[in-house]
Amino acid sequence: GMWLAKLERRRMSGSGQWSSCALALLGSGLLSPGGQAAGEVGQKMRRSCAAEYQTRLADFSEVSGAQLAGKPVIEIGDTEETWFAKRFSVAEAQLQDCWSIGGRYWEIDFRSQDYIKSLRLRGNRCPAFGGLTCEEWWKEFDARWNVFPKEVNSGVCVPANCTASHIRTSVFSQYVARVLRMDFELPPPTREEFETREMTHWSKYRLDFVIAGVNSCGTTSLYTNLAKNPDIDFTVAEAHKEDGNFFLNNRVLPYVDDVTAFNSMWHLSGRPEPKLRGLDHPEFFRSLRIREALSRVTDLKVVLIVCDPLSRFEKIFWLYYYCRPGAEVWAAPTTPDGEPLCWPSMAGALEPEAEPLLERWAFGETLRFVRASFGPRLHLVHQDALRERPAETFAHLAEFLGAAPFAEETSFRRSNSAPGARTNVCGNETLVRALQHSLADEYAAIEEAFEAAGEQVPDSVLQRRTRCERPDELRAPGSGPEPA
Repeated sequence: GMWLAKLERRRMSGSGQWSSCALALLGSGLLSPGGQAAGEVGQKMRRSCAAEYQTRLADFSEVSGAQLAGKPVIEIGDTEETWFAKRFSVAEAQLQDCWSIGGRYWEIDFRSQDYIKSLRLRGNRCPAFGGLTCEEWWKEFDARWNVFPKEVNSGVCVPANCTASHIRTSVFSQYVARVLRMDFELPPPTREEFETREMTHWSKYRLDFVIAGVNSCGTTSLYTNLAKNPDIDFTVAEAHKEDGNFFLNNRVLPYVDDVTAFNSMWHLSGRPEPKLRGLDHPEFFRSLRIREALSRVTDLKVVLIVCDPLSRFEKIFWLYYYCRPGAEVWAAPTTPDGEPLCWPSMAGALEPEAEPLLERWAFGETLRFVRASFGPRLHLVHQDALRERPAETFAHLAEFLGAAPFAEETSFRRSNSAPGARTNVCGNETLVRALQHSLADEYAAIEEAFEAAGEQVPDSVLQRRTRCERPDELRAPGSGPEPA
């Protein structure tokens, strides 16, 4: 908006003859991009797409210009959450308005800096036009162009009969002329300088439910057991499980071709179309962009599993941050010097330099967002229910999703369980209480979620019971009889 205001001030400054100079330059062939004849633009402008766009230029321009990239640029008084909410709202409103006037909505990616480098004056002399010398005209043009972003990424509404090629060769020049307050059109950009893809809305995804976390609480168990229901199939094979489809293309609207490919995946892979399409990724709701996207998928249901926050964090700490002896390969991050960032005790999680660990894996705020966005379309499961009454738990899940009951002989098994002592936390009651205090928001969020759903808060949550109080889980594999 700021650069548009600057252009308007220049337009009102009294240099109104510069556009007639440009028209003469274009007409004489003196102005051209990289040697391309300017007359070619006029030929392509006669296409039906360009003609309709020219006739309804004001209408189409009115519903163009929304920013589509999902990389936050936080302004004063804003938050990342409000930034995403605003950007999604503006883009989808513009998309819907474009559709309502019979248009199609496209993303343009225009490398304006590369384009202006290829634009050149041909000939050794420039005559004066309308009281301006060629140098004066070029100075005025350069002043306007310099407030144009170096790389333009935004939405453009065009007539429904326009193709990507038409947009580049015919429509975009008209759009730029309007944006820059010019009454002439520049030559079209090259394919290297300009790309465009058609956009659509998240509601076009054909998806019935997602398993969206919480990671390290039992999402794999949900996936493998729900897949045993004859009415349910997931987007990817069990060997891969997690589907990162929504992590593609960091945009606040999806591309038409991505949605088409997603909706056709069963047909294209030769699999029979299921009654219920499911997708699994335990990290979905950690992304603010994906949260906003999924909340716009029509009638989408969410299955979310929670567990004891301390037991979950202890497993994560053990997997990624616990210093392990010997040459064992482990997944701890590294310091800027390349040294492993790890701690020999869970007490390290309470040190100041480890504070980002608790923030990185926190899920309280995520749980509140999902509850607020999906309401009755959210089904909450506690890990205890998978452990203590699996058949009943999955029967309720099937009913919630609208699937047929599971066969009576179905065996429901837990996956990715990691028995054994793992870390030293269970032998230190003081450390357990200190860590639970640091995780207080997660405990509160779980209680709030069950209460909002009208369900009884599990006793293990109210009593803050951890895996330390389940001896069978602390027994190392092969050290004793397995639990029944």
